[in-house]
Amino acid sequence: MREMAVLQLLNPTRSTTTKMTGGYVDLRGYIGPGHREIKFVLEAGAGTTAGTCGGSVQSASTTAGAGLATVGTFTTLTAAGGKSEVNAVVAAGHRFVRVIGTIQTAKFMNLSAIAVARDMLV
Repeated sequence: MREMAVLQLLNPTRSTTTKMTGGYVDLRGYIGPGHREIKFVLEAGAGTTAGTCGGSVQSASTTAGAGLATVGTFTTLTAAGGKSEVNAVVAAGHRFVRVIGTIQTAKFMNLSAIAVARDMLV
């Protein structure tokens, strides 16, 4: 599957932060925005004080958040962790995506997120 690329949206992090905002990732060079679905995956593991977690995928036309839109919401994951997948079409004018991870207040969980998109260069 060389034509597929994995983009890191939220580096694996152990945190008690209730909201973890990943940086914007540029989709230039990948087929998806306005044309075909991109798969977004949130993966979680229990930390020292396991709780629940979830999150959402946002898209924008600039890294300043112009035209910010939520394109998908992950299902809530339990203390045991696991993964949640969202398949979404990002708006044609939106070149950047990011993940907002959420962790239950005062809990300690591990989170990471990726996107899987078709590489236009292959």
